[in-house]
Order: sequence, then structure tokens, then C-alpha cells
Amino acid sequence: MSANELEINFSYASWTPNTRFKLCNVTWDMGYRDIVRFKNEAKQQEYFNSLPGVDFDNCTMSKFGLPVRLRLPFAQACQYNYLIAYNDYDFDTPKYWYYFIQDCTYVNAYTTQLQIQLDVWQSFQFAVQFGRCYVERGHIGIANKKQFDHYGRDYLDIAEGLDCGGEYQIVATERAMVMDKATDPRKNDAVGFIISATTDLTIDGGDEKNPQMATAVPSIADGVLQGVSTYYIKGVMQFYNLISQLSKKPWISQGIVSIFMVPPIDETKNTTKVDMHGVKAIDLWDSTYNKNVLNVANFRDWAFQLPQRYQHLKKFLTYPYSYVELTLQNGNSLVIKPQYISSNDLTIRMQGTCAPPQPRLVFIPLEYNKGKNSQYGEDLNATVGMVDFPRLCVSNNGTLTYLASNAHSIAYGYSSADWANQKTQMGINNAYAAAQLGTRFATRGAELANSNADSMTAIANDSASRSLSIQQNAMTQQQQIAQTQNLLNTGAGVLGGIASGNAGGAVSALAGGVSNAVFSDMQYNVQMDTAAANTANTQQTAMASTAQSNQYRNQSTALSNEQTMQLADMNKELATATAKGDYANVIAGLNAKIQDANMIQPSVSGQMGGDSMLYRLGNCAIYAKFRRVSEAAIRNIGEFWLRYGYYIQRFITLPDTLMCMTNFTYWKLHEFYLRSSTCPEEYRLTIKGIFEKGVTVWNDPAKIGVTDYADNDPLPGVSY
Repeated sequence: MSANELEINFSYASWTPNTRFKLCNVTWDMGYRDIVRFKNEAKQQEYFNSLPGVDFDNCTMSKFGLPVRLRLPFAQACQYNYLIAYNDYDFDTPKYWYYFIQDCTYVNAYTTQLQIQLDVWQSFQFAVQFGRCYVERGHIGIANKKQFDHYGRDYLDIAEGLDCGGEYQIVATERAMVMDKATDPRKNDAVGFIISATTDLTIDGGDEKNPQMATAVPSIADGVLQGVSTYYIKGVMQFYNLISQLSKKPWISQGIVSIFMVPPIDETKNTTKVDMHGVKAIDLWDSTYNKNVLNVANFRDWAFQLPQRYQHLKKFLTYPYSYVELTLQNGNSLVIKPQYISSNDLTIRMQGTCAPPQPRLVFIPLEYNKGKNSQYGEDLNATVGMVDFPRLCVSNNGTLTYLASNAHSIAYGYSSADWANQKTQMGINNAYAAAQLGTRFATRGAELANSNADSMTAIANDSASRSLSIQQNAMTQQQQIAQTQNLLNTGAGVLGGIASGNAGGAVSALAGGVSNAVFSDMQYNVQMDTAAANTANTQQTAMASTAQSNQYRNQSTALSNEQTMQLADMNKELATATAKGDYANVIAGLNAKIQDANMIQPSVSGQMGGDSMLYRLGNCAIYAKFRRVSEAAIRNIGEFWLRYGYYIQRFITLPDTLMCMTNFTYWKLHEFYLRSSTCPEEYRLTIKGIFEKGVTVWNDPAKIGVTDYADNDPLPGVSY
């Protein structure tokens, strides 16, 4: 038969007589969740020829899309889900067409009608050429030989959005002690002590009777200038011995401003040692913390061991499925993502400063997040720190401090008390001598007063005698004047009698007048004489009294001055001694001060605080805790990856075989380009749709639906 004899050429739409087809069963379905990729058409035909089924020859099929009727009982026809058609006409390229049997309809006892749908993939898988595409997810991520370049950063550090469970489990722990707590703390040399003081702690200091103290000089700790002296002591027992010694000399220890318990500081070639009350101390000139304290070799293989079923799922070795928690167990921790550790080993370096007032440590994962062209990693940007070292204090004996501070004054007080006793005895003797001297001077004063009284009495008596004599003389003169007056009055009367009449009267009057005149003159003279005598007597008495009084006053003053000078000489030193008080009172006062000093509360130097609990519990260490998702999450995530692979999110070109794994490979694509001119557009779009919705490609159809997803190893040489 030639092509000219045919009404139409043979195509997938209809079959002319002599078309052969086969009914069989396949392990995939028309939902295209699973497809089979054969190496070539020969392998494809080899497989289909090996399938059991029913072969039909010389058949004619109606146009494409219409039901097919076959001479086959219904029950037998229902046993098959697939139909293969083939023509061998020489006018067309022979081609196999593959169809899914959608439905079987009973026609009669010998005929069954089949509703079919073209299996586009099996019909056209060799008619298309794959271009570039955007791979969203697939097994190529698991098979990629470069997936663990830079420990997963280049390919695996892509979020999956999968449920990681409620809590990460600790699968391994490593630690390095920072400050160790020995069984016997007194023998512990795994800690040190940094002391800052305003007083010089290296001097002997004397004792409370003769204390010595010196001001501290500035110092340098870890390159930082300090206004006080700083010292470092290693070991608990050394510190204990020092504090025991300083407790006896609180006038020195009171200058301590801070004491920090710190990790041991390594000595350097420039370390200077000093003796501090029998304890060896070193300066902190160039002391610092800078050394590796923890190294975990091959930590990924050692810590994050996976169940055998998921051994090749290296994405489990990246965050958020695994991570390292760097912690001091003090509420301060750092999450380290394994893919950003640029080494097979995890190395933790301790850096810090020992310089007061705030010594601190930080722990750095070395080369963390180090780039290809970077010399350093995160460095101090990714650290966990110890910033609250235990702070200690020293209890000072307040009594000793007081006694030391007043040692010289107390000694002087006792010396003064002894001298006061001697002075008191001298005072007693001086008082006795002063009393005797006073008695003698009192006797002399009484004698002088008696003599003065006698003299004053004599003067008074003389004055009284003279006054009496003056009065007697005045009385005598008054009598004489009276007698004379009487005679004159008598003569005037006689004259009157003789010369009676007017002349007689005149004579009488004249005589009387003469008599009165003579009497008045005599009276006047007597008064003047008496007054003159009294005045002279008064003046003489006053002069005698004044002279006597002046003499007595001078004698009395001279006597008093003599006594005063003698008493002043006796009391000169006595007054100074007695001013210091009675001996018993002085001693009582000194003892009272000492007793009061014994009641002074002890004081403290330094400061209290800091986090000492971890040291007490023996947990003052840097921990590397290796955490991984729980076993349940590992199974859930692991099974998902085994079945569907990783997120890829890259533009790549698919391999011709479409296989990256030994048994099956999952692909979910976007922008899938098919470069082919031997496939109708409808079916090109169908193939694109198959891959863009997600499809599993198998190389052995017999394994579809029965293969354990873990039985699917990566193929060698795969990369993108």
C-alpha cells in the first residue's frame, strides 16, 4: 500500500489497518506525579515489550479522542491501564504512541469500549531538548558534589520553611573551665585575684603601737593607666594568707578599693614579682587574656552524627537544623551556625582585659563567618562574655585601726598621766607650803593692822583733847564777856539815874550803846578764835590720819605683793600639771577610749557582688553545646528531603538523563524552556506543566511505589 492509496496519513489521531497495539499495565498514572526516563527509545521499547499484556494486530482505530472498541471481553479489558500503539507503514516514520486507559465500557460479550488519553511524556520524551530553567526544589541539591563548599554556605544555606519541632536536643557538649573549683578550695590554683588599693600593700606596715602606711603609686594594668596600685595573686591559699596578714593591719587594708576573682593570668617575660606580706604577687603591666581555650576537632562528624538513613543529607549539618550554642550558663549565650564556621574544627579563643574597674572576658569562635577574601571573621561582633566577675571584700578590725591611728597620742596620754601623778604630789606639797606662807603673812598683816589701829586711836584722842581745850577756853571767854557786859549795864543805869530827864535819858542811851558795842566786839573775837582753833585741830587730825593711812596701805601692799610673788613662784609649774587633771581620771579616760574603740564596728574594704554562683557550683566554664532538631523532626524533615530533595532556587540546565540519584529524582521547576521542533505546542506545554508542578523521574519503572526513599544514593559527578 502506498501513501496515495490512503485517505490520510497515519498519525497519533487514528490508526489504519495493520496498526498494532498492546494492552498492559504500568506503574505510573496520568497524574504525572511520576514519570520514567529511559536512556533511549530502544530501552523504552525493551521495557514495554517485556510487560505482560494482550497484543492486537491489524486493528483500526477511530480518530483521536474518540472511544476505542476492542474485541476483548469487559472483564479482561478492565485488567489493563495502558495502551501502546505502533504502525509500520513505510510512508511515515514509525512511532510508538502511548495512552492511559481512562475508562472501560461494556459493549457486548466480546467487545469493550476504551476511553484513552495520550501519555505525552512517554510519547514525546525523546522529541524534546531541555533548555535552562529555574529549579525551585529537587534532588540535585543532595547530589551536588559542591554542596558542602564552604561548609554549606554556597548551596545549602537556603531556608526550607520546614517545622523544626519544639525544642532542640543537645547531642554533645564540650567545655573549658574558666575558673575551676577544686575539691579543696584552699589548694585551688585555677583562679586568681586582682587587688586595687590606694595604700601601698607591699610595705610591712608595723603594728598597732607603731603603724606605718604609704600612699599607693599609680600603676598600669594591661596597658591601662590606673590611679591606684594593682596587684595579681594566683591561688586561693595565697589570697587567704594575704588577707589573714592584712586583717592584722587594717590601716593598710582599708585602702583596698576592689578585689576581683578572675581566671589565672599567665606570666610573661616582662612580669615583675613583688613580695606582699609573705605572698608573691605580680604586676599587671602587660598581662592580658588572649589564648585558645577550647578546640573541638571535626566537630561536624563528631557531634552531629546522623542516623544512617540520613547520612547523605548534609543540610542537617547547617542551621537551623543544627547549631552550636556557646554559653557561660549565666544567661548569656551565642548561637553559632555551623555553615559559618570556616574550618573543620571549632576553636574558641578567650580574650579580655584584667584592668580594673571592670575586667571582662569574651569568647570568640575563630574565623566565624570568614569570607573567601577576608582575613578575619566576625571577631568581637560574635562573642559571649563574662562581665561580672565575683567581687570580694576585706573585713577591717575597727579597734586596731583606731588604736593604730591614735597610737602616739595614747602613749603620750599614759606618759602624761605618770607625769601628772608627780605633779599632783608636787601640788600637794606646794599647797601645804602656800598654806604655811599664808599663815605667816596673815599674822604679820594682823600685827600691822593692830599698830595702825593704835596710831589712829592716838590721833583721835589728841584731836579730842585739843577740841575740849578749845571749848573750855571759849567758855571762859564767854564768862568774862558776860561779866563785862553786866558791869557796863550797871554803869549805864547809874548814869541814867543821875542825869534824869531828857539829858539823863540821852546819857543812859549812850552808855547802853557803848556797852553793846564793846560786848559785840568781844563776842566776835571769841567766835573767831574758837573757829580758828577748831580748824587748826581738824587739819592736824586729818593730816595725822592720812599719814597713818598711807603708811598702813603701803605696808599692807608690800606684804601682799611679797606673798603673791612667793605663791606665783610656787604655783608656776603646778598650774600646768594640775590642768591635765587628776591621775586617776586621766587613766580612766584612756581606758574608756580603748573600751570604746573595742565597740567600733568592723569596716570593709573593697566591694561585694558579682556572679559567684557558677564558681560555687563548679560550672564557671565556657560551654560549646551542640544542638540538633529532635529525633521526630529529623525523621519528618529527613523523609521529606529524601522524597523531594532540597530547595535549590537557581537557574540551571537539566542533565539529559534527568537523573541525579540512583533510583529517582524529583524536580520542581519554573521558567522551563523546551527546545524542540518535533513536538506539537500543546504537548510541549504539557511537558512544561509536568515539571513545573513537580514530578519524580524514575529510571526503573519497577521501583515506582515500592522503593524505600532512603534507597536512593546520589550519583557521582553531579554539580551546578
